[in-house]
Amino acid sequence: MKIGIYGGSFNPVHNGHLKVAEWILDKVKLDKIIWVPLYKPYHKEISDLEDSEHRYNMLKLALGNKKKYEISRVEIDDKIISYTLDTLLKLKKQYPGNEFYEIIGGDSAETFHTWKDYKEILNNAKVLVYSRRGHRVKITENMELIEAPYLDISSTLIREKVENNESIFGLVPKSVEEYIYSNKLYR
Repeated sequence: MKIGIYGGSFNPVHNGHLKVAEWILDKVKLDKIIWVPLYKPYHKEISDLEDSEHRYNMLKLALGNKKKYEISRVEIDDKIISYTLDTLLKLKKQYPGNEFYEIIGGDSAETFHTWKDYKEILNNAKVLVYSRRGHRVKITENMELIEAPYLDISSTLIREKVENNESIFGLVPKSVEEYIYSNKLYR
């Protein structure tokens, strides 16, 4: 099987994440994508990072029962700051004998060469880079640039809109919007 790994804070998951995943599933002909919500990102401090359980629950709502999507709790349950290679190796152990594809955005690709053990990531998975406007991406061996449709949506924008009592209609799935409001997140 060809398995994509889509890690991120998903703070919150939004329609841009979903569109990119659908695009990559189709374009690369992946059999499934495993979504991996981070416990805490190692590379940046997010002051308004919601609790990992809330982010996991929002992902569950957003993905529903789609057969080609799965959510891994590997980082959340470990409750440690995890590096991409560590998570990749754990998933390879859980799903032996499969091809793995690490999915990253163009913004992350700009600094990929600074990631801990980035060469080992490339030895253990093909890295799929989806383009994002305004980012210059240098593709190396075992990386592939995927021209995904650009959607002007970010988790930061959504958090700011919620904080300012502005509508987030159409930016996140309806179920995620309701979850954010009912749990008073990003206030």
